[in-house]
Amino acid sequence: MKTKYLTLIVFSLIFYTSSFASMWLDPNEVVFADYQGKIFKVAHKDLKHLHELKNLGQLHIPQTDWHEIISNGESKIAKNLIEKLASYLPKDELWPYIQTGLLRKENKFNNLVSDSAYTQWEIFATHRELTKIRTNPQYYKNLSVLSNWNGLFSEPTSPVATLKQAIEGLANYSTNINYHDKVKVRELRTSIALSTNIEQLKQLIYHENIHIALASYYALSKLIPDEVAFEVLSHAIHKTEKLEYDFIVGGDQVYVGNELTLGQAAYDLFSDYLSSKQLREIVYKDPLLTSNQGLRRFKLRSRQFYNVLMHRNIHSDKFNQIVDTWRLKRSIHRKEVHEIKKLITKEALVERLLVQPMITKNISLAVIKLFDQSNNTIHYGISEWNYIAFKTHNEYSKNLVKYFLSGQNKKIDTRPIVENLLQQHNWPRDWQDLKQKVNHLAIEYDISIK
Repeated sequence: MKTKYLTLIVFSLIFYTSSFASMWLDPNEVVFADYQGKIFKVAHKDLKHLHELKNLGQLHIPQTDWHEIISNGESKIAKNLIEKLASYLPKDELWPYIQTGLLRKENKFNNLVSDSAYTQWEIFATHRELTKIRTNPQYYKNLSVLSNWNGLFSEPTSPVATLKQAIEGLANYSTNINYHDKVKVRELRTSIALSTNIEQLKQLIYHENIHIALASYYALSKLIPDEVAFEVLSHAIHKTEKLEYDFIVGGDQVYVGNELTLGQAAYDLFSDYLSSKQLREIVYKDPLLTSNQGLRRFKLRSRQFYNVLMHRNIHSDKFNQIVDTWRLKRSIHRKEVHEIKKLITKEALVERLLVQPMITKNISLAVIKLFDQSNNTIHYGISEWNYIAFKTHNEYSKNLVKYFLSGQNKKIDTRPIVENLLQQHNWPRDWQDLKQKVNHLAIEYDISIK
């Protein structure tokens, strides 16, 4: 009965593998694949049939070309290469290519390559390493991934109006904008956001018009974020007007009707630059943080921000998820396997781990103990943990996958795990022995290998 229960879980869950993540791709889109220890550039439709391609040798991309593709190649192709390398190389070998991506300058409001580099590096990096990237002028000027509301700006790299014209034009608009004026308003916001007139931008921080103030925040966040962070946040938290915005997550999933206050925007752009003392002063005055709505799209990046919020009496599902995630990270650091085991039984927390994987020795041991000691209480499946393991792909996550394949836990049916792993096309370079084991088990179970 227990075996059936676990088998059912594995079958009933969506395969959280690269094949699922890439199902929205155009069949002809250029992607990268590893085959026999080499990287090849192929059409997405050919991923499952590499061994049948007659011109495979011509599609090989030598390592000497990787930096050039990421620096100067077509944006989408460069992005796809970064994602491939992140699933293939160990952390120490991956960083030079991440750095090349972070240094690429594209568009101030939509940086496909640098954003992808940062997002992939989030999987491997510590909070300290990520903070150094977000506060390094070499990198943060190229990043647009740090907020969800970049759609409030348009993409031209040069302003369509002077700063004065943009201010005068936006002064006529409130938060209620009809469909026909949205493009014009975006362009005017963008004209302010592209300005380099620091003195005038600093004055606009206090402008009563939300469009003008927001655009000045964005401009200053790229010019002198450390100098104005406390000033901007101290003012922004008291502004209650809201702007609606949409954003896209993967494929064509569009989140519509989100609401942005100036306070939320300021936290996204400037919280990294404040000391714990400054954050405490702001957070304890901020009415936004007491509402579940205010935390809906909230980003919590720095350790000092977390420590300040923990001392604030906040009750919301969103904040509880944030707290659980940070408790898990703290427990991992302190090697508290029992506490880790307790936390990872929460489905909401596992969902957050799917977004930002973090498997170390201790969490791997906790998952193994959880499966060893579980009766019928597991609320998530092996395929989810496999997904997290492949995203992190370090020695500890590899041990977790080994455990699932080992057969030592008689409650776990290995066959559906093998079927799940056969769907995985992005095997880390150092996991080829595991890939061979999966293939051997597939033959043993008479499962077709495609």
